[in-house]
Amino acid sequence: MKQNLIKDRIKRTIYEKDPGAEVYLLGSRARGDYRQDSDWDVLILVDNQE
Repeated sequence: MKQNLIKDRIKRTIYEKDPGAEVYLLGSRARGDYRQDSDWDVLILVDNQE
């Protein structure tokens, strides 16, 4: 699966649960120096003040 397709799927899944969440890609995939077996480092920020 292409990297952009995976990124979009991750974001869509998170936004379905919390439309106000902020999603950031970190690490080698964000820098563009990843390998085929690199993991996905994702930071998810949510506002829990209700």
